[in-house]
Amino acid sequence: DGSDGQVLWQRYARDQLYGSPLFADISGDSIPDVFISGRDAQFYALDGVTGFLIWEFWADSQGSALDSGWYNFYLPQWIPDQDGDGLRDLLVTNGGDPTLAPPVQQRPAGYLMALSAADGHILQLDSMPDRQETYHSPLLAHLGRPDDPQILFGSGGETVGGSYWRVALDSFMTSGLRSATALLSHDDKGYIAVPSLADLNHDQRPDLIIPQMKEAIIALDGHSGQELWRVPLPGAECYVSPTLGQFTGDPTPDAFVVTSLGNWPFYQQGLKLLIDGATGEVVWTESGFPFQLTSGNAYDFDGDGYDEVLYPNSEDVGFQTVDYHHQFYRYDFNDSTITALDSLRPGMVVFSMPLITDLDNDQQGDFIVATHDNPSHWYQPNGFSVYRFDLGPLSGPVAWGGYQGSAGNGVYALHLSLDIEPLARAPLRWRVYPNPVRETLWATLDDEQAPEGLHLWDLQGRLLRGSRGQNNLSVAGLPAGVYLLEGRLGARRALARVVVY
Repeated sequence: DGSDGQVLWQRYARDQLYGSPLFADISGDSIPDVFISGRDAQFYALDGVTGFLIWEFWADSQGSALDSGWYNFYLPQWIPDQDGDGLRDLLVTNGGDPTLAPPVQQRPAGYLMALSAADGHILQLDSMPDRQETYHSPLLAHLGRPDDPQILFGSGGETVGGSYWRVALDSFMTSGLRSATALLSHDDKGYIAVPSLADLNHDQRPDLIIPQMKEAIIALDGHSGQELWRVPLPGAECYVSPTLGQFTGDPTPDAFVVTSLGNWPFYQQGLKLLIDGATGEVVWTESGFPFQLTSGNAYDFDGDGYDEVLYPNSEDVGFQTVDYHHQFYRYDFNDSTITALDSLRPGMVVFSMPLITDLDNDQQGDFIVATHDNPSHWYQPNGFSVYRFDLGPLSGPVAWGGYQGSAGNGVYALHLSLDIEPLARAPLRWRVYPNPVRETLWATLDDEQAPEGLHLWDLQGRLLRGSRGQNNLSVAGLPAGVYLLEGRLGARRALARVVVY
């Protein structure tokens, strides 16, 4: 129960369930049901009210899932209805044989699958195009035409190479993965961490920030697949999806990334870094904490127009014995401060991503955290705790509220409710784009110069706002309507129509 933490129902599972659940009503009672995945071919649809089983992919009575060629399920995504029953269906991967020792190179291929949400039966299935294993949760993204969604997925693992792939949903449903295209490949390591998507080049389409398992974070143009930037990370490996937000002050989302220094399964320490999303420049780093598998959250807590990161730091506070504790900190890159949000608690936040939400719709932020309770071994959980604490008023949208972003689909989706149309008849050409956290418009001329001044007019010719010597202008509090934005450079000017909704 979100109000007091009481357990409403619980259900047996034969192995670990680690996927973030999806929710949709398939039982007809108007209350969302639960879809959740995990090890040993576990994929369940559970009644949201009672926890009763609606369907499962592989029942205990069917014997060994591993002997039948089924492995671990990862986090699913919704896809449009594929079997005509009026319900969205499920996209998911299955792979990873846990019985194989690290040196074993010949590993069973993983699968990309579409399942019926109504009863779990397989609508489509195909092996990874390179016949490698997979530990990667798929994404569904609109990278080009709105009616042509693309599936993004990765192959390979900690000890075998793999690729990062793209295929159209329609193509997968009709012919499997025969037309899948590799966007990136690596000979030694695969692609495990799920990318985070955001428009980095202001073409109104999401681009991909891909954590390569070994030694690099790479940004690709979502439409063309061309590399936008690459951050080499010698000696590091990455299991963690980037946290996206407005951290550096320009209108391009930035990436907070957590990596581990060493080589699986032995890591010496962790490394956090902040990457400027516009350039790929590493603008901040921190090292020295233990191995970590969780992403951070991002939100503008202090209302200064810059997001801050919430992240759990874990440390061994024991003297003669190992005694892991954790504590949440707020990283403010604009003010260069790191502030503790709570006191040290036993155990670690290693395997779960916290959630920023508003459980009771009171405009107060709730922070939900799951920890494992074994202070002696981070890799041997012997119990879990879930707790909630208050973040205070939520004064704006949450940039990155949970695993795979606030919407759970990997996409950074903050935007101002406006359209911008540069007017070609003006003698000076420019680009105008919004920063949703700061509620500002930013302008850059074709030669990358900043305009000498910006002015915003209404359709009656009245000057509403202006700035001199700056390339940004606040649009906070503007009523809905049509406006004219003017930029000047000497005697020349550029114009854009701005529609606020």
